[in-house]
Amino acid sequence: MASMEGPPHFRSANATIQQIGGNITIGKKTQPVLGAMLSGDKLSFRYLDNAGTLHSVKATVKGNGLEGEAQGGSLFNNIKGTRR
Repeated sequence: MASMEGPPHFRSANATIQQIGGNITIGKKTQPVLGAMLSGDKLSFRYLDNAGTLHSVKATVKGNGLEGEAQGGSLFNNIKGTRR
């Protein structure tokens, strides 16, 4: 029986994760998005609403738009967006 010592090693083929940034405007308040990441066509980020509730967004980028889901507090919504 073979013995493994130390932590396991993982290999990833062609996996690229980019840390990105941007702003979100809610009402008249603009703020930076938090923890924005792009991996292939998958986009994720977080933001605080005007009441201070943290929301998480996970979306798939499709051409000039995106589709996904947003969750914050007890709310869950499907979302769609278009690049301006």
